[in-house]
Amino acid sequence: MIDLLTQDYEKFSISVEETINSGFTRFNSIMTSLKSLDPDYSSKNNIRKFLRYLPLKWRAKVTAIKEAKYLATLPLEDLIGNLKVYEMTSDDSNSQGESDGDIDEEEAEAFNLLARNFRNFFRKGNQFKRGIRFGNGANRF
Repeated sequence: MIDLLTQDYEKFSISVEETINSGFTRFNSIMTSLKSLDPDYSSKNNIRKFLRYLPLKWRAKVTAIKEAKYLATLPLEDLIGNLKVYEMTSDDSNSQGESDGDIDEEEAEAFNLLARNFRNFFRKGNQFKRGIRFGNGANRF
């Protein structure tokens, strides 16, 4: 049984579609089972192991965490909380990025309409003559 759990621990990975919460739940169940069967089991590399098997979209965050140089004192639960917050904010920015594309499209349409109207204005000629615009000129100073 210990060999099977050790093998699961060594082959652990998180898929791209999987959330941090579900990945951590699987990782934590393997760790808990190993610790219950073998009290001498060392868990000092669990944070590094978990970070190593995150998908590529997490590389920037993993690098930032590793460069902070506090992995030795960082509890795994704090790391997971940090990653959950990052996951939520990156999901928000992705959905906002999609809406930004819609805004850019609307701006492009508005710009094209403005350009067409401007072009039509000059094609027809300036219909606003100086005398017409200011009245008959009697009120000038």
